[in-house]
Amino acid sequence: MIQHSPILAVAVLLFGGFLTPLIDRIAKWRKNELLRDFFVLGIVIVSLLFVLDMAPTALNGGVIVYQLAGRAPPWGINLIVDGLAIQMALMIGILGTTVVAYSLIYMRGDSGLGKYYTLLLVALAGMLGVVLTGDLFNFYVFLEIMSTSSYALIAFRRGSGSLEASIKYLFIGTLGTTFILLSIALLYGLVGSLNIADIGVRLGAIQASSQSMPLIIVVALGLFVTGIMIKTAMVPFHPWLIDGLTAAPTAVSALIAGPEAVVGIYWIAR
Repeated sequence: MIQHSPILAVAVLLFGGFLTPLIDRIAKWRKNELLRDFFVLGIVIVSLLFVLDMAPTALNGGVIVYQLAGRAPPWGINLIVDGLAIQMALMIGILGTTVVAYSLIYMRGDSGLGKYYTLLLVALAGMLGVVLTGDLFNFYVFLEIMSTSSYALIAFRRGSGSLEASIKYLFIGTLGTTFILLSIALLYGLVGSLNIADIGVRLGAIQASSQSMPLIIVVALGLFVTGIMIKTAMVPFHPWLIDGLTAAPTAVSALIAGPEAVVGIYWIAR
């Protein structure tokens, strides 16, 4: 396995999103939009290849722990790739590549495609970061990267329906974000850690030392699950999704109804 595959799988998407406006300008200058299209498709394929590189290790029972700046958990920023995470990463990579490939044809008649592909790559980076991160702080950061890009993608065609759906998603999503942030703050105040594995160990120690789980943990869990349900449109917090899927371009709808919704289920399970 390539040593830096966990971070490269995410970073290449962010780097591609950063460069897409420049590539789009060059493509327009040369009057050859295929240059931009092949660049974007190449970026998602490279990211998928990094995910595939990690798959044999994770699917065979191994756990890949990538320490950014060499700082060990629980204090450092870490990416964790195990059997569950790699399944989610493969789904995001494969469906993301399919959505981009479909967009090359479906979105050809639209204007502002440089912005569209930038948002698409950043949204995919957020989704991949959400399932690979090993701590709650970066989960929150990647979740907001994913969500903010999705708000803009839903409103991309700037019709009255798409703008209304995007604003509705923005306000409802903000409520979910608030619940999640409160739950993270409560957990950190209780156990003094944001690393997911470390939180599990410390909560286990708290439960072992008391006959019942402290109320604050129950409240934190309730806020977290509710926030995730709101963000990913789980019943009964799903009415906004109908407007969003109807108003968004079909390729964006596939992204929202597919991997973006499933990452919520993944995090409740995690």
